[in-house]
Amino acid sequence: MSTMDCAAQRTSVAKRIYMLVVFMWAAMLQAMTWTPLAAAPDAAKHSFPQLTDDDILIQLKWGPIVQMFTIPVAMATLSGAHGVQRCVRAGVLFATGTAALRLIAVWLPDELRQGPLASWLLQGAGMACGIAGGFLQGLPSRFSAVWFPREQRARATGCAFVGVGLGQALCYAFSPVLVQSPEQLVNSLIFQTAVAIPPLLCCFIHFPDKPRSVQGHLLAEARESASEDRQHQQQSQPKGHSSCLQGWLQANVFVMLHSSSFLVAMVCSAANGPYQAWGAALPTIWAHLKYTRPQTDMLSFGSMAAYTAGCYVAGELGDRVFRQNFKRLLGFLLLGACMSFCALCFLVPALSPDPVWPGGFVPVLFLVVLTGCFVGATNPISMELCAELTYPAQEGVSGNFIIFLTQLLSVIALALVPHVDPRATTPAMAGCTVLCGLLLLPVKERYLRSASEQSL
Repeated sequence: MSTMDCAAQRTSVAKRIYMLVVFMWAAMLQAMTWTPLAAAPDAAKHSFPQLTDDDILIQLKWGPIVQMFTIPVAMATLSGAHGVQRCVRAGVLFATGTAALRLIAVWLPDELRQGPLASWLLQGAGMACGIAGGFLQGLPSRFSAVWFPREQRARATGCAFVGVGLGQALCYAFSPVLVQSPEQLVNSLIFQTAVAIPPLLCCFIHFPDKPRSVQGHLLAEARESASEDRQHQQQSQPKGHSSCLQGWLQANVFVMLHSSSFLVAMVCSAANGPYQAWGAALPTIWAHLKYTRPQTDMLSFGSMAAYTAGCYVAGELGDRVFRQNFKRLLGFLLLGACMSFCALCFLVPALSPDPVWPGGFVPVLFLVVLTGCFVGATNPISMELCAELTYPAQEGVSGNFIIFLTQLLSVIALALVPHVDPRATTPAMAGCTVLCGLLLLPVKERYLRSASEQSL
């Protein structure tokens, strides 16, 4: 290899790393802005006396609810020119707006901060966070397909997903440090606003939509995909202009008509939707365990940090050990999650006043970390497998379908929090993993995208 070729390769690798870091930071920012009030509920109720525990749960619900309605617009944006670039920019803008609205609310004079204006600002912040999630969370598989070669895509998708869990984990990690008294909620909100500045600048100064020199196999894939998509649209779309909603519905029908991709999407959503929702509300849900506030923060941080690590580890395993064998990897991950949840049922009060095996806090924390790792790891592998199964459809189609189902189940799980015995959440998650394993059994693996690229 010549010196010039080596320099070009280093430049290409450096550009990919830069793009991946910016994307991860954007996803981390969106996830971080979802949970600041839930991470410090006492400080939130002190700063905004009109808030109750149910109001804080409503703040969490706004994210997945609004995100579901944003996904059709995000899919239309992603399928257009400069789709990846525009989606990331929109996501970062709305995430920054989320942090700014909350900061404005907490800086209002006392009489306004305790009135309806502050409440509306908080509600608007929750909605803006949901819009940001709609543009960012269904994007990882498409982002990795555009910027990374075939042998690195599972890792790239896993790294792109790292931001989601990392954002929540950092929120719970920094909350006890930044909010040491009920009056210090503003410190957490200032921190989140500061975190928003680097990705905002990067996205608008330098964030290209695709590599300047696109490899031949990607160009061929784009041409083939565009040709087949046009044929499919001509057969299935009504005459006249198709709206974002129509395009989104047709894309969802396309995924559902492929039974294996639909089942994989259900597996990922059923495992991650309730876990993300209940994980975000963990200090409220596990209040009956009578742990101290630092301990509940450790549980929340441990679950989300492990969720983040699981995404990365799964990507590594998918590329290095289980290439074109993603179904088996998903099966192992679900088995590990099920065993961890079942063991956790014996260490915490689950449908009974006392634990079966009182083991103290450390074993509970260890099992919470395991559950987060196994559940988080299902995300990138499910997205990559769905992208393979639904080829030649763009990766964003199956990715956004998975995120839509995940957010739908998150809304349902959050809505159940006030009406379900908190002790039932752990066995419920064990049941979800069993259901996911049963849904995975009839899935037929087909690596259509890889086969097409190998033939070029």
